[in-house]
Amino acid sequence: FIITGGEPTANSAFLDWCRYLNALDYNISMHSNGSRTPDYYQELIKYGDLNLSVHYEAWDQMKFLKVVEAIVKTKVEHNERTGHLEVKIMMKPGTTEYTIDFEQKLKAIPKFTDYCTWAIVPIKDNNYIVTQGSEMDGKLLDGYKKIDFTLFGDRNGK
Repeated sequence: FIITGGEPTANSAFLDWCRYLNALDYNISMHSNGSRTPDYYQELIKYGDLNLSVHYEAWDQMKFLKVVEAIVKTKVEHNERTGHLEVKIMMKPGTTEYTIDFEQKLKAIPKFTDYCTWAIVPIKDNNYIVTQGSEMDGKLLDGYKKIDFTLFGDRNGK
């Protein structure tokens, strides 16, 4: 199952449903904005893969970092019984320094780089910028700096 949103964790029965699917041995991949409590995500990561998306216009950075830290702690303690965590940093034009600073804060979480992956994704007007091969639509990328293009994509090991 691939479960996306809106925000699927807003459904009060979502965690129960994930427990149920996990008990039936289904593979689950979930997408969330990380808005629930750290405890919630510490349990959720036990049932499948989790992709957390960072949208700067609608988040609390410190809370998000606490959520990621809690998930990483659970992954370290229960390595083989947890799903994979990927953080997608949705970068709008003009947020280069903010994005780099946030990435450094993620990487400072103990064991984050050992147990998780992350990517920086260009976004404009709350829509993903679709890329094909190495070509990107120049109009959609207006406003990004030259350095931004070196940031986009998988950031593991950087």
